[in-house]
Amino acid sequence: MKMLRHGPKGQERPELLDRDEQMRDLPAGIPDLAGEALPLAFPKWTSHIASHDDDLNLPKKSTVADWKVDLGIDGLGPQIQHVRGATA
Repeated sequence: MKMLRHGPKGQERPELLDRDEQMRDLPAGIPDLAGEALPLAFPKWTSHIASHDDDLNLPKKSTVADWKVDLGIDGLGPQIQHVRGATA
């Protein structure tokens, strides 16, 4: 999906281009693709993987850091299906 502006010069409207390359109008509540209308995006580069024991080096002039924990659990206990809520 791509966000874009489309239309005559000076009258562009915010739209989306979906994976089938179909143009989709955005709702009237989004007058432009700027500021609060844009989603936050945090790329996760494979070169930036760290553990809980690693030092955290912030970029210059940074005052805070955002963090995320990915948890994967596989193969713990027996495989079960159709479990009642009280048993789960």
